[in-house]
Amino acid sequence: MATLDTRPEAPAAVPRHGVVMIGTHYDTMGGVSSVVNVYRRAGLFEQWNVTYVATHRDGTRWQKLGQLFKALYRYSALMISRRPGLVHIHSSNDFSFWRKTVFFGIAKLFDVPVVFHIHAGRFEKFFKRQMAWPGQRTIRYVLEHADVCLALTPHWADVIHGIAPKADVRVLPNPVEVPASYERHPQPGKIVALGRLSHDKGTYDLVNAFARIAPQHPAASVHLAGDGRVDAIQSLCRKQHVDERVHVLGWLRGDAREDLLRTAAVYVLPSYFEGLPMGILEAMARGIPVVSTRVGGIPDAVNDGKDGLLVNAGDVSALAAALDRMLSDPALAADIGSQGYRSACERFEASIVVSRLGDIYRDVLSRK
Repeated sequence: MATLDTRPEAPAAVPRHGVVMIGTHYDTMGGVSSVVNVYRRAGLFEQWNVTYVATHRDGTRWQKLGQLFKALYRYSALMISRRPGLVHIHSSNDFSFWRKTVFFGIAKLFDVPVVFHIHAGRFEKFFKRQMAWPGQRTIRYVLEHADVCLALTPHWADVIHGIAPKADVRVLPNPVEVPASYERHPQPGKIVALGRLSHDKGTYDLVNAFARIAPQHPAASVHLAGDGRVDAIQSLCRKQHVDERVHVLGWLRGDAREDLLRTAAVYVLPSYFEGLPMGILEAMARGIPVVSTRVGGIPDAVNDGKDGLLVNAGDVSALAAALDRMLSDPALAADIGSQGYRSACERFEASIVVSRLGDIYRDVLSRK
């Protein structure tokens, strides 16, 4: 595989006091921390003099509250002492969004431009659940008064425009590190899924689908790397008589995660709600064929039949058929994996995305 330059271009003019980025802690489980860590390793923080303020962390309710108060103190001190050139806020839905509105308001109070980055897979549903006043009006106000709103895919740009027609929305996909060299040693029939074990992530559907095809693929197995409804999933596996072939591994990081991906024959994510999942991009970047669902930004990233197979969320029969097709036709799986790798290189590779983010920063700063 080709060697790729993962260093972003140097910005033409870094603001005197740099960029403050708001998001979850580096070690938090989930997509936003994965995105931020890719930005950091790709050189964005160094090039743009980024100060990172973590507003959330994994832990108890009190630990999370303490993290929020520490972040507010640090952020306010930064505003007062050296007013940054720009604030980049990463937000999801629900409490994540309301938490970030406080940081948005402080930035506006100090007349600091804001890039508001929406990562939520349920943002439209979140908006519709709110009362017209103050909920929906506040959401619309934040989106329309941010200097730029970042959407993960064209689908999500349309959603944001539908909520806030006057918002300046730009599409910026999540970045992924494409290995300069990567040797895959897929184990026949090894199905891998990363992420929380839950209904929303389609874990129950995956177990039920696998139970349907397990007799035709005696060497196949499922490996679930994540936390969540572990006991319920294990109970379902026993009920479906696949408990010896479905392995619940817990949340994996580092070498353990890489070893799992290196040996994966198929990557599957049968979610009901998604923004633009990092797990799919990481699988594509390693040439692993993907099976997923037509939700959120996934159809914008995965071209069905070319660099992945997509089914409707909740359609267990279609999911079983897609997995059976991948396992039964290794040549098809290899071709889909290769197409996915090329797509990751061309569209999602970290240096490309970071360069585009730098262009957005420059555009916002030029207005000031």
